[in-house]
Amino acid sequence: MIPFIQLLIMMSLKTSVLIFIISIIKLLFKRFLTVKSNYYIWFLLIVSLVLPFGIHSEISIYNLIKLPVAIESANNPSDFLSQQKNLKLYMDTKKDLILETHEDKTALLKENGSDNGTNNPLFYLDQIKENNHTVNFMAQCFFYVWLTGLLMLSSIVFMRTKKFQKKIESENIALKSNIKSMFNTCKNQLKIKQEIELRTTRYLTTPSLIGLFHPIIFLPEKILNNFKEDELKYIVMHELAHVKKHDILIKWIILICQLVHWFNPIVWLGFSKMKKDMELDCDAYVLNNIEKDQYIHYGEIILNLLEYLSQGHAIPVSTNIIDKNSEIKRRIIMISKFNKKTYGLTLVSLIIILCIGYVAVAAAVPKSEKENQLPALKESVQELPEEETISASEAEQILQSKDDLLGKDYSYVWDLIGTPYIKTYYVNTKDTSKDDIAKNMSSVAVYPIKDSETNSALYIYFDKDCLVNVESDEFSEMSGSSWKDSDYTVTVRADLKGTEIDGEEFKNMDDETNIKELSEKYTGKSLIEFRNDFNLSHGCYKAISKNSMQLDIYPIVSKSSPSPYTGIYVYSEAGMIKSINTGMANLQFKNLDELFK
Repeated sequence: MIPFIQLLIMMSLKTSVLIFIISIIKLLFKRFLTVKSNYYIWFLLIVSLVLPFGIHSEISIYNLIKLPVAIESANNPSDFLSQQKNLKLYMDTKKDLILETHEDKTALLKENGSDNGTNNPLFYLDQIKENNHTVNFMAQCFFYVWLTGLLMLSSIVFMRTKKFQKKIESENIALKSNIKSMFNTCKNQLKIKQEIELRTTRYLTTPSLIGLFHPIIFLPEKILNNFKEDELKYIVMHELAHVKKHDILIKWIILICQLVHWFNPIVWLGFSKMKKDMELDCDAYVLNNIEKDQYIHYGEIILNLLEYLSQGHAIPVSTNIIDKNSEIKRRIIMISKFNKKTYGLTLVSLIIILCIGYVAVAAAVPKSEKENQLPALKESVQELPEEETISASEAEQILQSKDDLLGKDYSYVWDLIGTPYIKTYYVNTKDTSKDDIAKNMSSVAVYPIKDSETNSALYIYFDKDCLVNVESDEFSEMSGSSWKDSDYTVTVRADLKGTEIDGEEFKNMDDETNIKELSEKYTGKSLIEFRNDFNLSHGCYKAISKNSMQLDIYPIVSKSSPSPYTGIYVYSEAGMIKSINTGMANLQFKNLDELFK
């Protein structure tokens, strides 16, 4: 439902912008636009509403006019689903980053003594979920209101159409033979071979064309009695011009577009202007098929019809030579200045229409797949070393060879496809001896697919050093954290890589006084603040206990000792630092219980 509403609003907004642009162009270039071009330029509205997924162009105006992100992404039918997957991925596997985004706020609440539990990671996840529920609720409300309006307006159109059909079926007014003869002459003059019925009626007050498959031209009885045959000829030719130009079909398309976008008055206004230009286009068609000395007479007929225009019955889909909203002055001016020889202007008009169509109907160039990711996920992808990724073809070969790989050990897989970008261990220490912990661990190795269009990765699951499963899924550093219930989840960077701490800034860290001062300085502050102060993004290890306590280890590297030996141990809970200590740069799984005490 949400993708449909997103698409509907996007189409409506883009068409509103297009109507504004067309109105400006018609005003600025009115000297260069022919009558036909003034009408045909409005067909861009139909293109905009019927073809929602247009071509992408560098010169599209929507590269400058930024629609709301949720609306703009509807230009690409896969964008919405991609966004939803990314949001779910973000919520399910990036809980620590969600915390960090809000840590400053949490710290401020603590300092003010107004911490009401919002420093709990679930608080932020609940907020995001609540926002999603709100968006879903609003989308559902809009959908039902839109659907109700569509059904009501469609019912009105249907009832009026049935009422008109019932009314005219009861009429049986004979036409004079000379009128029928004149009608056939007009058809021959306009080279129309289609079967068209000519009828008279007391129900209508203006000449009208009705019927998509079986067109009928209705001439009001009052007009038949008050206009001469040579005058009626021009009226009939105008309605036949509508037949020739398939305007009933165009009006049906317009009606459907108006019904679907009933909530947007700008769309209705645009189509209203289009229908007025449709009448001028038919005037021009008639003038092209009569002699120049007859132009004034044709204009007089248009003016004389005003006398017989009164409050008539509304017909949903019909063409009328004149109505109360017609721009009579504009039509008369066009008739008086009409010139058949407009080949140069026609070419200029065509160029203008094509340019406007390309600029205003084409969609903005979509952002790359990485640019559409959530910020934290985007940063993670950008940090991937080339040697720690695999190609899509390599990933496909691994997936196809899954059955042959099951039961193989670490070393076999490592030799086959190399070191993973990141590896997550699931460690159970309860009722397990220290010597047996390493033998009973489960883990998942993550290999990002470097040329993947869907930002995916290959996941290889191990249990007791044996490969038990291989699958492909969206990339995440924490994906699979719920794969196995465990006491600790430990994330290890490839080759123990992490953001290194400059040893020059941490001289004599073995001195208990120095580490105590560092711990006192940051205890109670956010983990993100600590990272920002030392330009850190992640450690070589990150361990999370079942009760959500977190340990990050940052290796200390100096010029004199490039290999890390000592590391900074930062303990945090809900994104707030509890203490800082030092220890070995590598993590011993059997010591996790002691470390987290």
